[in-house]
Amino acid sequence: MKITRIAASCCLALLLVACSGESIREKMDTFKVIQRRNVKPMDNAYSLLNGKDYPKVENNFGKEVPYLQPINDTKNQDFFETYDEKKASQFFKNLKIEGYGSNSMYWRWKTSISKSSLFQKIAQRIPQIAARGRKNVFVLKNGVWLNNQKISDVGSVKDLKVLSRGASGVITHLLVETSKGSYLITKEYNIRRLLATNGKVFGARGGSSDYGKTAIADGSPLLPSASLVFEIGVFSVDIYGGGFGHGTGMIQYGAGDLATNYGFSYKEILNHYYTNATLVDMDTVSGVERNIKVGLTKANGSLEHGQIFITGSGKLRVYAEDESFDYTFDPNTEIRITPKVGKLYVKTKRKEFWTDKRFFIDGGGNYLLIKNLRKAHTNHPRYRGKIQFLPKGNFLHMISVVDMEDYLKQVVPSEMPRSFGVEALKVQAVAARTYAISDFLKGRYAALGFHVKDTTESQVYNNQVENEDANQAIEATRGEILVYQGVPIDAKYSSTSAGFTEAAHRIW
Repeated sequence: MKITRIAASCCLALLLVACSGESIREKMDTFKVIQRRNVKPMDNAYSLLNGKDYPKVENNFGKEVPYLQPINDTKNQDFFETYDEKKASQFFKNLKIEGYGSNSMYWRWKTSISKSSLFQKIAQRIPQIAARGRKNVFVLKNGVWLNNQKISDVGSVKDLKVLSRGASGVITHLLVETSKGSYLITKEYNIRRLLATNGKVFGARGGSSDYGKTAIADGSPLLPSASLVFEIGVFSVDIYGGGFGHGTGMIQYGAGDLATNYGFSYKEILNHYYTNATLVDMDTVSGVERNIKVGLTKANGSLEHGQIFITGSGKLRVYAEDESFDYTFDPNTEIRITPKVGKLYVKTKRKEFWTDKRFFIDGGGNYLLIKNLRKAHTNHPRYRGKIQFLPKGNFLHMISVVDMEDYLKQVVPSEMPRSFGVEALKVQAVAARTYAISDFLKGRYAALGFHVKDTTESQVYNNQVENEDANQAIEATRGEILVYQGVPIDAKYSSTSAGFTEAAHRIW
């Protein structure tokens, strides 16, 4: 249940010992400072990989990121500081814990599976996880953890044990004992994949007396997060966790709660989640352009499209990148584009031609509508800007070329619910703009001719229709991005935490 702004302020006042003349805003600021001070170095502090209990393991995570540090979003809990699985169990099973974003049904969750079924799945998944990146799995040989090992058959699973967690309680190293040896699985995504029950997940908001009776997820190949504990019984395994997503950077439910129920401004919320980052105008960063190129995918995430039907309410200009052709068609003309053997067949009622050139369709400031492309909200999504078409054998690629602010108008509604309010949507707008600029400058998809994808591999683009509140938030923050030492940050964000965010170098 959401706390009203007045009630939330009173609760916060009770948490802080301060003089009577101190304002609620000052108390909130003090509370944020206290939260920051709770952060402790986690270099194997919460770990049995210490050379005594278990051999030390090579660090296969990235470098510490100054602006993606652990943040406490609970009301009165401390970070995990020592190895204590009993404390972890109490934390993740405690439905009474509240905090910023605890109005999410993913704040606490549980799922169960038969022991034999989960152990069989784990045995099958370890080789799969190792194949995706062999540094994800370590094998114990002669008292030493070795990675880059070829793993095909791990035998039957005998036991599971958490050997290391982050400051948030997220599992970073999970030991799997099998009939053929000891395997150490690392990184939160791999843990979520390894322990997935593929069954019903039941959730609870902070302060609940029990989990909801209706499943919040069913059949997912991933657990909601790697912030969890498990209890292995004789016949079944019960898993209790909290949060949804990787849990690093800005927490969307937390941002919504801070804005709506605590009166925090978007700048304060950004400062809360992205430590040591500075807000600047994107035009002050060299190498940044106003247009961004977005790789458009099908429902299954593939970039490869078959025949495409496209139209628009304004005049349609179809022109080659090398200027070898340039045609204009009347509004509402349907243009059919069919790929075949490295060429594209373009046809309207009045004209048809073949080309092996990359070309654009420009709607002249009006939306372009793709009639046979499926997205979450529609089977015929509308796009701003222009769309580039590239022949790729018997398929074609589509790239949306759009102004950054117009791009955000189809990202922000897809990433954050309108109900979170304009101030929280401003947080999302700045984070999304920064994330896009960061990927833009990294050239992550340069070889494919675009800057970002329209999926969660980058940011979700045009999966939900635009709305006025999101557009207002985007306009109010026009051009604003976060930088660290002059470089746009990797503005990670996820839906829900379990009470704490995690340092990026404990996740990836």
